[in-house]
Order: sequence, then structure tokens, then C-alpha cells
Amino acid sequence: MNATTFSPNAWIDKLGKALSPLEYSLDPFLNEYWKQNPRTHVVSEGPSGISPDSLLDDLRDMYSMAYDNSEIGEPFRPLIEILNLIRYALMSHPAIERAVGQIVGRDDFWVQVPDSGGRTSLTDLIAGLTTRATRLSGDRFHKVACELNLLLMQDTNAEPLELPTEINHGIHAVLFWGLDLTEPVCIETGMAILPFKELVAFLDKKQVEKLAPPGSLFHNFRSIGAVVQPFRWNTQLSKANHPRQSAAQNPNLFFNSAIMFIDVLSLAHSTPAIPIAAFANCINRSASLLLSRKHGSSGYSNIRSAQGFREVELCPALTPDALSRARAALSGKGRRQFGSFASVLAKLSESLATQGRFAAKSRFVPLAIALEQMCDIRKDGSSRKLQNRVSAYLGTDPESCERLKESVRRFYDERSASVHNR
Repeated sequence: MNATTFSPNAWIDKLGKALSPLEYSLDPFLNEYWKQNPRTHVVSEGPSGISPDSLLDDLRDMYSMAYDNSEIGEPFRPLIEILNLIRYALMSHPAIERAVGQIVGRDDFWVQVPDSGGRTSLTDLIAGLTTRATRLSGDRFHKVACELNLLLMQDTNAEPLELPTEINHGIHAVLFWGLDLTEPVCIETGMAILPFKELVAFLDKKQVEKLAPPGSLFHNFRSIGAVVQPFRWNTQLSKANHPRQSAAQNPNLFFNSAIMFIDVLSLAHSTPAIPIAAFANCINRSASLLLSRKHGSSGYSNIRSAQGFREVELCPALTPDALSRARAALSGKGRRQFGSFASVLAKLSESLATQGRFAAKSRFVPLAIALEQMCDIRKDGSSRKLQNRVSAYLGTDPESCERLKESVRRFYDERSASVHNR
């Protein structure tokens, strides 16, 4: 096929019509397959029955075995006719045609998504489309055809996203705990806050449960959210013997900004808001299913532990004032000002998050370090310099300056006692 004459709408209609016979004929085939291949165990998911991963495995096996009549038997002959029409429709897409080639019967190819790749086949791809369709309503097969075309069409000149809303959107995310979040919030173009209910499209719930405070699942992760950077991605297909590896995005600069943003939110609310872990290149779980890929756990790096907290603790709702302060930290001028104080913000946030029997005393050390950093105290005579600089900055008359000096002196003595174990 000449790619210049390719009509996406015509291809979507063609594939949707080829898939539609599965609407009413799939259940008898599956029941016959399960009769011939009894399950040793069933993983269920909600009222709809088996999980998508289990269904995907069964469909991949059944579609593959349908071509071997000696193994699977006469009842599956009509399925081959349906699958052949779907394979023909799939191969009329230029991206798939280039990857599969022209040799009849050789339909393996390589699928590359952000940070992951693997070998698959046209029958596996049909299994993914079928499984994804069971999660939709209405004209399900037309919808999955639209989604697959979206993943295959390149869009390299797209503007930055505000929120991830489509199946070809992914996220880099810094997971955090400590604020009661209900709705997505745009921070700026290319950055947003998502509550947990919006994260389940990208992250594994079991993975989050391991990182969140104990009891979080019972409360449906009400105080779990993430600062995210949405991005668009496209599936890259290539011949099976020439896998095409794509370089994953490096989101380290975003991670640094997101952690600073969370620290400012923590201070603005006077509450522990704890960055827990950083996730890179998370794609939509439905997109993985569509491409006949099980959505494995995303790789992440730990930042701080939230295990010492309990989900039953009262976490404040995100306030507009705190959000404005945190946004200011990310503005052009704010990045220059707050960037040099990133370690100060981290120490202050860490102080709020200190727990245990001696938490009140333990908070003195990071708080004192932050105060010294803010006042640029670097050498000997720290207590005296700190007294002078705090009083000069905050004092309004000689009497208030003396009171401030005395308060700082007592504070610094307490800090020294904590550091030197007195």
C-alpha cells in the first residue's frame, strides 16, 4: 500500500467491521476453549469476571491454536475465517504493513513503547484488541480501531499537555502523601496534580499500596496523589529480526521541580506532604492491553518513606493559597529564587514529617540547619551570626532585636544539645 494514499477513517471503519463478528461469536469459542483447557485457577476482577490479563492470555492461546486444527478441533474452524479478515484489515495500515512484511504466514513483529519493547504477532494483537473491547461500551470495535490508529500515527510536533486524557498519553510522576485530593489540578502547561483515582490508569494499585502509609487501601488512597508531567507517545513497530529500540525520556529535571513543588505545598499547609517515589515513562494501562501487553509494574526510585504515618491521620485539603505559593516557586523568577533554597525547603518539609517519641526534639536539627542555610551561616561563631542576622531582618526596634537575639540563642543551644546528645 502507498502510505501517501492511506485514509485513517477508511482503515478504522474497515478494521471495526472486521472485528464486529466477534461481538456475538466469541463466547461460544471461549467456552469451548475453556472446556478443552480447564482452568486451574481463575483471577477475578470485579463483577465482570476474569481479569483482563487472564482473558488476554486465553485469547492469545485460542487465536494462535485456531490455526492448528489438529490441536484445537473442528469447532474453531469458523474462527479462522474471522481472524483472517481481521489480519487482512490490520495489514492495510502502513505502519503494520512495514513491520510485518509481505511473506504469508510470517506475521511476527516488534512493538516498542516508552521504556519497553517486545515481540508480538498479528493474532496476539487481535487478542489485545478483543480484550480492550470488553472494557468498553457502545460501538466497542470501532472505538478500539480508533485507539489503535491513534497509537500508530506519529505526532512529533504536539504542544505540551496540561492533563493526560487520551490513550496515547503517558506520565512521569512523583507520588506523594499528605493532602486530601479530589480532582485533577493544572499547575502549568506540562505539569499537573492528579489524585489517586486518576493515577490508576497509569500505576499498579498493588505497587502504590507498598509505598503508601499502612491503611491507605482501606481509605481508597484518599491522601495519595502525584505531581505529573504528561507526554504523548506513539507505538514504534519494526520487523521482528530488526527490533527498533527508542530512547526513553529522561525526566530528572521534572522530578527535581516536582519535589520542590511538594515541599512548598507542605510548608504552605504546615503539614507533612511527603514525596514518596518517582516514576518515569508510565503509559496508559489500557494502551498496554490494546497492544496485547500485560501492564507490568513501572520502574521507580524511592525518595522518602511514608510508612511511619497512618492513613487515618487528618490530611488537609489542597488550598488555593498554598497552590498559588507553590506555583510561584515554579515561575521563571521563582525557579531562580527557590532553586537556590531547594535544600532549605527539603529540610523544613523533613522537619514537619519527623515522627516518633522524640519528634519534637528531633525537629530542631533540620529546622536549625534550614535557618542557618537561609541566613548563609557557614563558619565559626554560628550562634552569634545567626542572632545578629535574624534580629537585623525581623527586628523593628532595639528592644525587639534583643528579644529576637535571646530567642535565637536559646534555640541554637537546644539545637547544639540535640546534635551533641546532651
